[in-house]
Amino acid sequence: MKNRVIEYLSNRKLLILGFGKEGYSTLNFLHNNGIDCEVDIADINSVDPPHWFKGSKIFSKDYQTVIPDYDLVIKSPGVRLENRFKHCRNISSQIDIFLRFFKEQVIGVTGTKGKSTVASMIHHLLKDCGKDSILGGNIGVPVFDIIDDIKSSTHIVLELSSHQLQFVNFSPSTSILLNIFPEHLDYYENFDEYSNAKKNIFKFQNSENTLYINSSIKAKTKSRVIPFSSIFDSSDKEKYPTNLLGDHNKQNGMIAVKVASDIGIKKSKLIKSLESFIPLKHRLEYFGTYRNIKFIDDSISTIPESTIEGVKSLKGEVDTIILGGKNRSDNIKFNNLVQFLERSNISNIILIPETGLTIKKLFSMESSKNIFLEETLEKSVERSFKVTQKDKYVLLSPAASSYNMFKNFEERGELFKEFVKNYSERT
Repeated sequence: MKNRVIEYLSNRKLLILGFGKEGYSTLNFLHNNGIDCEVDIADINSVDPPHWFKGSKIFSKDYQTVIPDYDLVIKSPGVRLENRFKHCRNISSQIDIFLRFFKEQVIGVTGTKGKSTVASMIHHLLKDCGKDSILGGNIGVPVFDIIDDIKSSTHIVLELSSHQLQFVNFSPSTSILLNIFPEHLDYYENFDEYSNAKKNIFKFQNSENTLYINSSIKAKTKSRVIPFSSIFDSSDKEKYPTNLLGDHNKQNGMIAVKVASDIGIKKSKLIKSLESFIPLKHRLEYFGTYRNIKFIDDSISTIPESTIEGVKSLKGEVDTIILGGKNRSDNIKFNNLVQFLERSNISNIILIPETGLTIKKLFSMESSKNIFLEETLEKSVERSFKVTQKDKYVLLSPAASSYNMFKNFEERGELFKEFVKNYSERT
């Protein structure tokens, strides 16, 4: 199958649009396999390709104007296309090319929240039960980097973001659509464009393919549809033991077990394997007790709905929550979150810019909550030590993106842990 990818890319004039991690992966794949093609790089920022790169480097704010000059444009996920280029037929991507040739082996997982966990769970279950499985995609492994490891028996589990799915022309043979909430609305024209990108995970499926889907999402498809309502059984939850917090994660476990059991693995064996799944970082991650206060890193929570689920998972034990981050769109509303917090047992609400200011205005003047505005995450940690009851939780669950202060949610989570540990060591 790799030879077919090489053949597809050969004898073409190629443009790598966006030279981040995936763009670099594409260039390496072309170089390492000696693919006979002309390849150039275009990016809004000036970047340094490898010393052996001989193609053109187009670095300017107008870098997208060269798109029509190429046979094939391999777009990186983070590149937001100008409207005039969105319908160019030469637009492709690593994921689009990969699915063209490997879709029959792919188990694709997407959703606004939960996709990393479910994809990792499925991969863990398959590996633990003796199946050949590879994990890649948005989880941090570009798909061109795994091609050499794929055999005909390999199950390829991909976490797929909306950015990766937006311009694909193929869908995985097995697709999982967990949920769709408003997010990335600073990238998309509107919620419908974002939602449609997610739905591309099943758009091109056929009658021999399978779609596992949240029962609240309408899906017009030729594939075999398995709604989550047929998977979830509230009386069955305790039979799915995991090391993860929250009922939503038990449901994630049920989905992963169902997908793996449909491959042909005994359900009893899968449920046992689920116990050994190690939770991912920054997802309701308990990382220690400091000065008799428990701390949870849920930096991955970048939308209000995820934060609400996080609080519910801790069963009324949260005394302090830290909220706030980049305001990506006025279409993301915090009213339901504030109403939920008002009804909760949480005593202290610490807010940081930018959305913290918006959230504060939604609380009534008569609110019983202790509301604090802090300029930084570090100051928020200091405040949390001063106001939180002993043996209770401090939860970082921002309900907003990290990009106003941090490189990404991972950096935000790691710094949160560092600030907590540093403050606890003060005399």
